Amino acid sequence: MPDFAPALIVLVAFYFFAILFLVNSVRRSNKARQSGQLDQESVAQIVREAIGELPAAETVPSPRTYSAREQTMYVVLLCIGFALIYLALYYAVGIALRLVWSHLPKAQMLLADTSTSLLIPLILGWLVLALVVRWMLLRPSQRKLSDREKNLLSMLQYTQFVAIASASIAMLVIAELAYGWASAFIVYVIYFFAFVVLWRLFSKSVLYFPRYWVYSALMKGEYTQALRNVQQLETKYSQDFAALYNRGTILLFAGQYSEAEKFLRQSLQVGQKMTSFLPEILTNLGYTFLRQGRYEEATRAFEGAIKLNPKAGHACCGLTEVYLFQGKEPQRALDLLVHFMNTTPKREVRDKTVWSSIISDEAWALALLGRHADAQETLRQAFQFTDKSWKPRLASWRFKEGKVFQLQGDRSQAAQSFHRAIQFDPAGAYGQLSRQALEELGGVDK
Repeated sequence: MPDFAPALIVLVAFYFFAILFLVNSVRRSNKARQSGQLDQESVAQIVREAIGELPAAETVPSPRTYSAREQTMYVVLLCIGFALIYLALYYAVGIALRLVWSHLPKAQMLLADTSTSLLIPLILGWLVLALVVRWMLLRPSQRKLSDREKNLLSMLQYTQFVAIASASIAMLVIAELAYGWASAFIVYVIYFFAFVVLWRLFSKSVLYFPRYWVYSALMKGEYTQALRNVQQLETKYSQDFAALYNRGTILLFAGQYSEAEKFLRQSLQVGQKMTSFLPEILTNLGYTFLRQGRYEEATRAFEGAIKLNPKAGHACCGLTEVYLFQGKEPQRALDLLVHFMNTTPKREVRDKTVWSSIISDEAWALALLGRHADAQETLRQAFQFTDKSWKPRLASWRFKEGKVFQLQGDRSQAAQSFHRAIQFDPAGAYGQLSRQALEELGGVDK
């Protein structure tokens, strides 16, 4: 018979993390529900001031929310189901090992049982459940997911996190009990490095699917493919707030501003009561206005986003760029950025790419003020915060670098920066902006 001690340790760790994630989920949902109830009218007023009166929301079913009792019930069922499947797999593998290698010494058999107890949840979390989720969402079928299938999908994604976390913490306990603390430390150091490699390579594609699947195409500047991915998801889900917002955001990055505005307005109309997402929608709407030269509308949209979320860094950038693109009031633009940086701790900003945009806009404002040495130093700092895997963000940095060189009077360097921006984002917004900047320079070779 297999030694069930390692398996029981894994299950205890699984239950611990399942309860921990449940408590966190309940707290977040309660907080969001309370804030939504308390601020609904004031939020609606801010939105009206930002973009005018919205038509009445279409009769689109709002996302299903679960009470604490329902969430607890689902987690209990998850723990029972996982325990039964896990113990069945553990027992089957243990019996198979004893049939194949019946003469293994006790110490080696304990090692085999320990490895089995840890590999099962890791394989389930990193591979099996990930493939099931992908199959459910990408199988060639036009049928929408039922509510039961959506619940199952959420539970599978939740189980991935819990399975990986439980195996990781259980490994240290099992190794220490079986082989002593010295062996446990060595094993855990080896595992830690393996885990870091797995996390860096696969965490986004495995644990954040399908969101990462959509945005990975956007990161590469492949806007047509990103729109196809959204369309694929729409075959499983109704065209809800998220689908409209994703389409609008992709079209904004692609430089198709009028189309982006249409979808973002629709997402705002459908998601009027989803207050936590409204700052992002208003920010992206502000950028569609800004890129079309509608500066007053852009200002109202960005100011509305900032009222809803003072830590909305991209909205602050947008409001700053209203002044920067017009080449006026650079000191006011700089003051906005400095105020945001002084009042917003980095740990409180979820989107870390904000700092690249904030600091590169600061460099642009400094250049407009004639502080060229400060602008160059600030631009180098911005590059350190730039996510190198996002081609549109690299193009953004190169475009702003070009504007700094242009204001310094270095037309040749400015042209090189604009050309590099086009290379990073040939079909996107910053590619368009850089081509316009090159036309303004006039006759400057690469």
